[in-house]
Amino acid sequence: MGVIYRHCFVLLLTAGSQQGFVSKLAPAHMRGRYFAAASLRFTIGRMLAPLDIPMTGSIGYNWTFGILSALAIASVVLYFIMFSLYEKEQRSNSTIY
Repeated sequence: MGVIYRHCFVLLLTAGSQQGFVSKLAPAHMRGRYFAAASLRFTIGRMLAPLDIPMTGSIGYNWTFGILSALAIASVVLYFIMFSLYEKEQRSNSTIY
């Protein structure tokens, strides 16, 4: 039961900051696309969550945890690459005289 409360707490923490972050970064004419891409994380999570219990039963807890950890690390790497490219683009667009 504690896992459910912790998961809900983390979702509450990230949902508000994610919306603010997207609305700050996204150009006005593309905000819908940016919000859709940001919500893709929750869509993928809702798709994978029902598979966790059967995976645990068939391949074991350690493998299930390892696969989910690998997916989490891959998402961190993807976000790092994406925001590094964004910052590089921002630096190249700003000119200092």
